[in-house]
Amino acid sequence: MTRKGCKQTLEHIRKRITPESIRKRFATKFHLTPAYREKMRKAKSGSNNPRYGLHLSEELKKRISESEKGKKVVVSTETKSKLSKALKGKFTGEKHWGWKGGRRNYRLRQPLLYAIRNSQKYAEWRTKVLQKNVIYPNVTKGIQVHHLKKVTDILKENNIQTLEDALKCEALWDINNGVVLLKGEHFIISCLERHKKISRGFIKFVEQWIRENEEKAVEL
Repeated sequence: MTRKGCKQTLEHIRKRITPESIRKRFATKFHLTPAYREKMRKAKSGSNNPRYGLHLSEELKKRISESEKGKKVVVSTETKSKLSKALKGKFTGEKHWGWKGGRRNYRLRQPLLYAIRNSQKYAEWRTKVLQKNVIYPNVTKGIQVHHLKKVTDILKENNIQTLEDALKCEALWDINNGVVLLKGEHFIISCLERHKKISRGFIKFVEQWIRENEEKAVEL
């Protein structure tokens, strides 16, 4: 426990704040069993509560309220700098108490797709699709390139396991497989592709919606 007004060194901060201490704090705060919660409730309820029978007057409540107004917890720049240096890189990746194996990290979950989408050839393919389909004066913002045939399907069909194999695959870089969409449209299509089944009623709704909004269509 640190005393108020005492300066803390970087070494002291590193020793006091560790992944183990954070895990322990979260475990005791957020993962209490129902039986233990009930035990705590009974231990602090009724006459067992240290403030049992005490009632604050309206005047005292008002005085406390006025005394607390405008108070701010001020942390000096020096202290912020010490904390930043002491904790930098200490709770990242596997060191973080909420680490779950990187299952939400796209770079770790699908390393091959990540490598393909960040390659120079992918950037060139995207530029070619945009140049072929987009009339730039009409639309300058919020345009994205969508694959008519999924990249994952192409990888499976051609048994591609490495980035070198992907760069040599002609089907993957066919500009006719790319279509230009607005950002919101791309999001909707991506969501629909995740569904295994689509009802006929939904298809009719989409067809009707297209007929009613044909005049609003932007030429891409």
